[in-house]
Amino acid sequence: MPGKGTLLQIWLLFALARWVTAIRQLAQETTARSVETKAGTETAWEILCLSGQAGEFRHWSQGDCSSVGAALKGKQCHQLTVRCDVDQRVDTISISWKVTGTTKQLSIPKAVKAVTAEEYYHRFFVVSEGCPQGRAEEDCDLPWAAFDKPRDAASRMDVTRRFLVYDNRNAGAPRIHMETNKYSAVFHKTSFKPLGTGVPVPKSAIFAGSTGTDCAPSVQCAAPPKSVEPVLAKELDVTSSFIVESPSDPGHFVLMSNRNTGSVQSTYVVEFDLDPKKA
Repeated sequence: MPGKGTLLQIWLLFALARWVTAIRQLAQETTARSVETKAGTETAWEILCLSGQAGEFRHWSQGDCSSVGAALKGKQCHQLTVRCDVDQRVDTISISWKVTGTTKQLSIPKAVKAVTAEEYYHRFFVVSEGCPQGRAEEDCDLPWAAFDKPRDAASRMDVTRRFLVYDNRNAGAPRIHMETNKYSAVFHKTSFKPLGTGVPVPKSAIFAGSTGTDCAPSVQCAAPPKSVEPVLAKELDVTSSFIVESPSDPGHFVLMSNRNTGSVQSTYVVEFDLDPKKA
């Protein structure tokens, strides 16, 4: 039977093992938080320029695409040029995106931070087209008109959002992904169905049900994705109805129905490697 001294030694060994395990776990959590914090605070200049050749052009191309081969397949080759200008008076990073004979001139502010960030993997917003606020340099949530307000006429929205991903997870072989998200929607003219008269008159619209995409008991119907990451294609068609006082005939109740239809395209991704001939 072990003596008191032996039991004390065993207890101390177990205590030491638990302490070492706790210290290791704390160190791992601290390192993970440090990496996550750093990934989310670095600027576009630090990621796109200081990790490469600051002040020079960096040329990127599709490694598996040749002009002749693409022409035979009815496809196009993409090329990307990123310019990191060290002049402090220049506050943007210039990007030239060439597709055969067409070139898009884009830019990212030097000081902007990534919209999503992991270790060696950063996604930056580049430009938008068709957003409700009308400013190309700002991103936006995809529009989805409110169902509880009357609409005098149908309206349409077409939105394109572009992102640049810098993927440096493979040491010595960085890649750039250009992501394009396209969305279109139609917000149809309101329809009204007479219900009658009476009291009390509702002070605000009373929800009377929805039908359409993903609608189910105790579940919200489908809406456009709120995401800066790649999405899958999806068709949306939702109609919601409300009981309201008639806008044109006070004192009479009507069933107001509004329909939204939308189309989300799968994210179009073009991947680039550093052009060995020009990089």
